[in-house]
Amino acid sequence: MDDVEAVLGNVDDGKDTALTEAIRAAVLVQHALNDELQLLVAEARDAGMSWASIARPLGCSRQSAHQRFGAGLSPGLQAHLDSQLDLAISDCHSYFLKYGDHEEFEQALQFLEQQEELDKKRSSAPGVGA
Repeated sequence: MDDVEAVLGNVDDGKDTALTEAIRAAVLVQHALNDELQLLVAEARDAGMSWASIARPLGCSRQSAHQRFGAGLSPGLQAHLDSQLDLAISDCHSYFLKYGDHEEFEQALQFLEQQEELDKKRSSAPGVGA
């Protein structure tokens, strides 16, 4: 998201305010759509879809799709998702402390940690992302 702020910070607000606001909005929408596309491709790969199947709706070759998305989520998007997950866990913890069964929260947290370990193993396995 730093690149979005860099673009937005360089827009001259003194001239053509309506146009600059439209550009700002378009940049934000474009980045949001790029993030969504990254998530959808990652989900498709996790579901076992081939690069050829993913490339078809993108209108590009499987090699181009792999080159663009093969590295996984961008570091900025991954950091954002991680922070949102941390926030959600914190909110759940607060809720369970106030209203619920703390043991249920601990079980849910343990499940999330197991899923993270599985994800790490999958991403470091040979041939993943190819």
